[in-house]
Amino acid sequence: MLKDVDTGDRAFLFRALAGTVPAALLISAAVAFYLHETRHIGGWAMAGVVAVGAIAGAGTGFLAWVSADRTGRGIAHVLLAAGNLPPAPSFSYQESLVARGRLQEAVASFEAHLGEHPDDQDARLAMANILAGPLHQPDAAARIFRAVRARARTPSEEFRAHQALIDLHRATGDRGALMAELARFADRYRATAAGRAARELLADLKRER
Repeated sequence: MLKDVDTGDRAFLFRALAGTVPAALLISAAVAFYLHETRHIGGWAMAGVVAVGAIAGAGTGFLAWVSADRTGRGIAHVLLAAGNLPPAPSFSYQESLVARGRLQEAVASFEAHLGEHPDDQDARLAMANILAGPLHQPDAAARIFRAVRARARTPSEEFRAHQALIDLHRATGDRGALMAELARFADRYRATAAGRAARELLADLKRER
């Protein structure tokens, strides 16, 4: 079993055993000595009590390691959102239309979907990406991205809309709009690495200008 355990986990296991086995040995030896001195057990039985104590200590340490390992993995699972959050929706029908070059049909399909589900920001972003990319309609895409940002219900939606607008303006070469979005992004996320990167890019653009 230990061959599948990494070095850090092995070290933790050995520390757990080092804490429980000596203590169990000490207790079992004291009990065995008392029983032997009071004529309740003989020499072989005394050795057996000590051995049982050592096994019990090892078992306790192993169980503590297993419990801590499972708890740690559970916490990491939650922090990393590995499986606890629903996956991003896949618009397979619309994607198949895009793959076949039927771009306008894909947009129309998204519009019909949004008519029934007006709060589906993922669908709105996906439709805007078609407009921004293969359909070459950046103005229409920008309007949708800004609408998503204005109506964002989660930090993820807002961030994705910000990022999509920056990518759009970089792709079209609209330096004025790009600088405005970078300034907005840098201010909104000023305490993050992404915000600092946007601020640095904005400074570079100003120097070039």
